[in-house]
Amino acid sequence: MDLDIKIFRMHGLGIPQDRIAKRLGLARTSFQYHLPKMAALPNSANADLSRGLTVAQVAEKHGWSEPMVWSLALEDKEDLIFSCMTL
Repeated sequence: MDLDIKIFRMHGLGIPQDRIAKRLGLARTSFQYHLPKMAALPNSANADLSRGLTVAQVAEKHGWSEPMVWSLALEDKEDLIFSCMTL
């Protein structure tokens, strides 16, 4: 699971797949094995956030960093200041 989290984090930062594989020392075929898990990885953390757990609680429960959970929690949210400026 630790490797999956590293891949998920690097992918979230926009690092290309070939660079992720090289950085983690993975063969391209081995890396492709982990890709399907990336879609399901945030599901349990999102479920905990929707149940009202705090970001700190979710981070501790799943062994993620708080900024990683914040990025998940704020995904697809609009920036209120930016929205007001465009009016």
